[in-house]
Amino acid sequence: EEQIMQIVQSECCQAQVDRIRHSALRVGAIWHIYSATDAGKIREFLNKFQEEQGIVSQPGTDPIHDQRIYLSSQLRLQLERDYGVKGWTIAQCIGDAIFIPAGAPHQVGSHDYLTKTIISV
Repeated sequence: EEQIMQIVQSECCQAQVDRIRHSALRVGAIWHIYSATDAGKIREFLNKFQEEQGIVSQPGTDPIHDQRIYLSSQLRLQLERDYGVKGWTIAQCIGDAIFIPAGAPHQVGSHDYLTKTIISV
């Protein structure tokens, strides 16, 4: 739980930090959501990273959708530095719902029991 609060304090907006700090809410997951317009840059970054790491991708696969790489804080900083891409970090507390805009690349790190429901319209 202490590690989660470090992420919240260093990456989330102040309103989220205050909400969690001044309540009995527990963080269940940390989301990183990016603009759909940055998908091409993220894809390029992931392809380059896979190549540098010797990770072989199957032809026709998409590095965003195959979910093989989780962007750690170090990789997120590198993505911002090298490609100018910065997303939003959202702390999802137990009982919260997260809305992800259509086409927005995202990742989630679960830290507690969550139920994931996806509704596509």
